[in-house]
Amino acid sequence: MKFIILLFTILSCTSPSKFKQLVVREYASPKNSYFNKVRYGSFVLDLNLELKQDGTYILTSCAQITTGKWRQEGNFILLECLDRKFIIDSVNHSEAYAKGKICNDIEKYEIKDFGLYKEELVGNRLVKFVLLKK
Repeated sequence: MKFIILLFTILSCTSPSKFKQLVVREYASPKNSYFNKVRYGSFVLDLNLELKQDGTYILTSCAQITTGKWRQEGNFILLECLDRKFIIDSVNHSEAYAKGKICNDIEKYEIKDFGLYKEELVGNRLVKFVLLKK
């Protein structure tokens, strides 16, 4: 009987909403150092991601700012882009980008102990997206 009560107590303490609160935070890519190159291999620099409590996010890189909605599915964070703009404002007014939405498909990051992780094939090269907890 004690075992059942203990098990019920543990299960009630690990609710999905608590897990979601753990991922609501800011993340940043690792610094460009020899140690990080050995640890992660080739990875994208200067990424910052803010997951907000209301289900929205802001992802910035050296060239773009992306906003949208995020959700958690199991051990993954899914980012759905709603708007993407270039940091250099004059590029935002270029006809090549003004004609349509420049958002990609939903981005899928795996939740790891250190933060978020994704691999993507760009051309013929595997690129790693590493986002560490701030």
